Amino acid sequence: MHLHLKENKVPITSNIKPWEEGKGSGDTDLDNIASGLSLAGIKTNGVLMLGTEEGTTAIHTNYDYNHSTGELTPAKGEVPIYWDMLQGIPHSFQATFVPAGEAPAGQEKDILWGTSASVPFGNSIELEMKHAMAQLVLELGSDGSITSDELKAATVTFYVPQYVTEISWNQLSTSTNNARTILPGTSATDGLTRIATVYPQTWKADALVMSLKLGDNADGKVYTLYAKDIVSGIAATGNDFTLKAGEIYTLSAKLSKTEI
Repeated sequence: MHLHLKENKVPITSNIKPWEEGKGSGDTDLDNIASGLSLAGIKTNGVLMLGTEEGTTAIHTNYDYNHSTGELTPAKGEVPIYWDMLQGIPHSFQATFVPAGEAPAGQEKDILWGTSASVPFGNSIELEMKHAMAQLVLELGSDGSITSDELKAATVTFYVPQYVTEISWNQLSTSTNNARTILPGTSATDGLTRIATVYPQTWKADALVMSLKLGDNADGKVYTLYAKDIVSGIAATGNDFTLKAGEIYTLSAKLSKTEI
């Protein structure tokens, strides 16, 4: 007797937990694999990379996601994954969601990824999706000697030693060749907050993390911050500085003009 499993069309639903200060967080539920999928909760177009393994053989595919319609469709040239393509045993699935469009210069996209538990054959998939990136934030302030307009016009630069070079359904490949220089985006709320999305990584104690320059004069003073000088609590740690996936790390800088 030969049995053929029907190709079912089943929706995917998703809810992404917002960024949280100081710790990685995020979750989503994905239900089943099939063609004609739908994905709710992600508010941007993008590509969902989904895959599993049969022994040492990878079986994976990509879906284009249109957030305005809430649907996923197989990407051009891609073949959907159906249960009847797999052995009749439990499987674990991995997924990576990559937003469409270009990230700000030098920055990373807000990539999501997750791994399911072992799923009994033919059952629905539940994936906990998390932010694969981290965010570095600088809040500018003054003792009153530097105006708000001067702070808003300051040139802030983040120095990032590690960045993503390749994305697949089950891993992110990175490189440390030619460290990136990032001019972080400015918050539209107050113009004094700068934020950048970066790959989670560690800056060695003597590594430059950030520089800030007031004014546009060529010989203007440049203020620098090294990993060992980052303050946690009362004093500088003197140690390496680490950003973990899903974390927002906020640096507060209070600038002042000092008389001679």
